Amino acid sequence: MHLLALLHFAIAIYFAIHAVRTGQGLYWVLILLMFPLLGSLVYCFAIWMPEMSQSRGARQAVRTVKQALQPTRELQDAKLALEQADTLRNRLALGDALVAQKQWASALEQFEAALARDPEAPDVQARIAEVGLWTGAAARALDITNALLARTPPFRQNDVPLSHARALAALERRDEARSAFMALLDETENLEVAAHYAEWLKVWGDFTAVRELRDEALRRYERLPKHSKELHREAIARIKAAS
Repeated sequence: MHLLALLHFAIAIYFAIHAVRTGQGLYWVLILLMFPLLGSLVYCFAIWMPEMSQSRGARQAVRTVKQALQPTRELQDAKLALEQADTLRNRLALGDALVAQKQWASALEQFEAALARDPEAPDVQARIAEVGLWTGAAARALDITNALLARTPPFRQNDVPLSHARALAALERRDEARSAFMALLDETENLEVAAHYAEWLKVWGDFTAVRELRDEALRRYERLPKHSKELHREAIARIKAAS
């Protein structure tokens, strides 16, 4: 029982740290510490799981498996679903499928149509910011991410902080971009962050920093379980290429 109680408390501490980092409100910390088991269950289903399901990393992991089996099936299914029912959810699904195929302009059209239906939807705004970085709209991406991160609490899903850092880099605000990337690297094990940062460091000619980043990324990569390594294989290849 003693070990089980320690496990419950450790899980509660993990969620408490997540709550602080994502600006969920200090009341969550109090709930988690006062009621470790019940608080963790509520936080998991109310906050953590929905955030994970909406994150770009989670969506990308699902797409990777689907594309390995049927490369264009997700896109075909999404188009058919939208033809059958023009809903906000189906618009977003089609946009996500187009992103997976790197059809940035077409994806942006779908997200813009979704935003027209719900102008205040933060998850739609976040998608527009991300795709905008691939279509040269860095200034708009920065405006969107600034607004999302200024919310109370800050909206940090859908890799908004990563889009923010990338927008700063694209606009040549290097010191701010470096700080944003470094803060993200301290918070997450996501090698996608390291890949983007490595590519910008290469553009800036800071090859010493690229090599240091590569070595740390490789250490993180080697600690990953086998199935996770496969999901991060492209990111680690990009990091190596930048160095």
